[in-house]
Amino acid sequence: MCQNLGMTTEDRAVPREVTRTGPPMPLGPQETIDQLLRGLRRDQVPIRTTFVQKGKGKDTTPGKLAEFVSGRDVRGLDAYLLLHALASSAPWNCDLPSGFWVRCLGLADVATEGPEAIDNARAAVSKIMKRLVDRDLVKRTRVKRRASLTLLCEDGSGEDYTHPFDRNERYLQLPHAYWHDGHFLTLSLAAKVMLLISLERKDKFVLPQKKVPGWYGVSADTADRGFRELREVGLLDVREDWVTNPRSDIGWTQQYVYSLTGEFSAKARSKASAEAEKSYAAQEENA
Repeated sequence: MCQNLGMTTEDRAVPREVTRTGPPMPLGPQETIDQLLRGLRRDQVPIRTTFVQKGKGKDTTPGKLAEFVSGRDVRGLDAYLLLHALASSAPWNCDLPSGFWVRCLGLADVATEGPEAIDNARAAVSKIMKRLVDRDLVKRTRVKRRASLTLLCEDGSGEDYTHPFDRNERYLQLPHAYWHDGHFLTLSLAAKVMLLISLERKDKFVLPQKKVPGWYGVSADTADRGFRELREVGLLDVREDWVTNPRSDIGWTQQYVYSLTGEFSAKARSKASAEAEKSYAAQEENA
């Protein structure tokens, strides 16, 4: 039997109206990605170099990156790089609602104009992901009425994804600074492509523009625009150099030597790569 404990009618709790407020403003792409990436153990994203370039020597051919250039598919490239960042452990998949991709791929402004616009934005996300599927870079399935995106091998072979550390394969490292510093929002497609190509090459590299189309499937004009933009935002240093060339008019040929800077520099990436490989080995040993 419950006791009254001396409470009067006036003392008893009286139901109050619930204060109702609308949802807060959606998070922007920068804040959304910052929060997700800071929850990961690593601060760089390993991507096999075969995504950028395949083969060696005379057998060198462009990788799948060239298809994003020819298709002017900047949002597809954004989605693919972000998927690599988020699908950071086996089974190498990412199950996020379409609204997440709407925000992070720059479709949020359209999606706030009404129900029809929201549907259109989600349809645009579906088309972007289909392009990744058609390039054999991603496998898409349904899990509880939500799309599940799983990485495939970066060379576009359609083979299952494995971590490049497992097979000691060559890979480039894309620093999380690409997202944290807002470069994913501000760089053009040309600059993003040339940044990935620069990350694939060794430090202080020379890249003759006449070689770019055959090696990477990128026009010389696109390479020039991309390099120029990377210099303007401080991500790339360029040094003019001269090498002997007895066949030239003056016996010398001018060339440009390129180096990435800051967290994108070869020194920073090498240190981060060593730490990542050590951490990954420890995880595998404890698995």
